[in-house]
Amino acid sequence: TRDPGGPEYDTALRTARQDAARAVLEAEGIPGLLRLGAAATLPIAVGWAAAEARTDELANDLLMLLGTNGPDGWVAQGYAGARIEADGLDWLVSQLQRWPGGDSVRQQAGLLLAVTRPNEAIMTIVDGLHPDVQDTFWQRVNTIFVDPAARPLVARTLLERRRPWGAIDLLVTMLHAIGGSVEPDVGLVESALMSAATGHADDLPHASSLSWEVSELLDYLERSGSDTDIRGRLEFFYAYLLQHTRPARALNDALAADPALFAEVLSYIYLPEGQDPSQVPPEHRARAMVGYTVLREWHTPPGVRPDGTADADALRNWVTEARRLLADSGRSSPGDLAIGQVLAYVPPGSDGIWPAEAVRDLVENLRSPEIEAGLHNGTFESRGMTFRSLDDGGAQERALAAQHREWANRVSDRWPRT
Repeated sequence: TRDPGGPEYDTALRTARQDAARAVLEAEGIPGLLRLGAAATLPIAVGWAAAEARTDELANDLLMLLGTNGPDGWVAQGYAGARIEADGLDWLVSQLQRWPGGDSVRQQAGLLLAVTRPNEAIMTIVDGLHPDVQDTFWQRVNTIFVDPAARPLVARTLLERRRPWGAIDLLVTMLHAIGGSVEPDVGLVESALMSAATGHADDLPHASSLSWEVSELLDYLERSGSDTDIRGRLEFFYAYLLQHTRPARALNDALAADPALFAEVLSYIYLPEGQDPSQVPPEHRARAMVGYTVLREWHTPPGVRPDGTADADALRNWVTEARRLLADSGRSSPGDLAIGQVLAYVPPGSDGIWPAEAVRDLVENLRSPEIEAGLHNGTFESRGMTFRSLDDGGAQERALAAQHREWANRVSDRWPRT
């Protein structure tokens, strides 16, 4: 007869649960309570009600079940959580004395995990316990209900404990906290994203929210004016995940500014000359897929000014350094091909002819068949999908061919190779 969710309803429900727990305990004791927990939709609520009905009378029996799988463990956790809620952390500390040192790691960790809102005080208690208890607690602690004031410290500790995805959950929660967001430390966000991306993790991400969480943190780094190179590297690691949801804005700029990053991306896609493909680890193959995605979508080449003109010196220096790094790693041929493909996106020169003068000079000076093949391939790919009427035939292609023949005639004296 009461409104579900209203204060009167909640009070009545709490009283009914207490009465049910009390009746079962009087009739059947602990075995009956555990049977009730197994039959209940929320066994943790059965333990909570039992704690409110009988306080410490059940501690000896129920605390031994902490950390066990199944409804018995949830009943025990509900009981411990209610007792901590009623009497505070002093009660928790007194109960921990049941298990000195590293004895009963499961029960100690279970008791700590029963805290409904982990805070800095509980972290201090955890730090004083056996290392095995600490490890178990930090591998299992739920980040959803962490006290807001403790979120930065908990996130750092999760990162130290190889749980970057848990840290990421907390950092995103900080950005969208009820009552106003709290800006997390930029370095902490970068470290969490980098650790999760490079595989230094003992926890697994929640697939349903993974793309959104990473996007939110990358957007935050962008708003905060974080280092473009670091942000670009992070966008590279998450490019495959975000290819349909978030453009890699910093990555394109970082590739154009840093030939070392370009060479690193190529190192994931192509093996050094002479390396046995069977020796490539699975994570390297995954990075290769990301690398293909990144280079396929990179259409902002180095040396191009904001006004669309080409800076010949900057372009030449970038190409020279990239080729040196790729030669040192045994990837000269595929490297030149990739360089040519991105150079195809350099805008036309001051005379309206494509490629720009700076690219023509490189073609003549380097005399690289691979760079020229890359330019050829990049030009075809840059055209994208075409549309035409049913009776148009190849008119579009004939017009393009005529344009390129005209350009060839105009540059043949000074740039014959082009």
